[in-house]
Amino acid sequence: MELESFVKGLHLPRLDLFYEEILLDESALRRRVFGFLGVPYRNTRAQTFKNTSDDLARSVTNLDELRRLYAGTRYARMFDEVLVRDA
Repeated sequence: MELESFVKGLHLPRLDLFYEEILLDESALRRRVFGFLGVPYRNTRAQTFKNTSDDLARSVTNLDELRRLYAGTRYARMFDEVLVRDA
């Protein structure tokens, strides 16, 4: 909240981006960024990439333990969320 208040206080244009947007439609996200910056769109590609599965069951060895710890909280649903299925 403190950072958000600081940024709002600058009274400058801002573009909110979310990591999930990269996973779901990277091209659309790039178009938004280029448009926000006011520069011509170019089909760019990052030099870094996600190297683990989006499916936590494939990446987190103690997922069941964590799922139990967060059961009944607002975070419980995130343990089953998979935005991008492995090929």
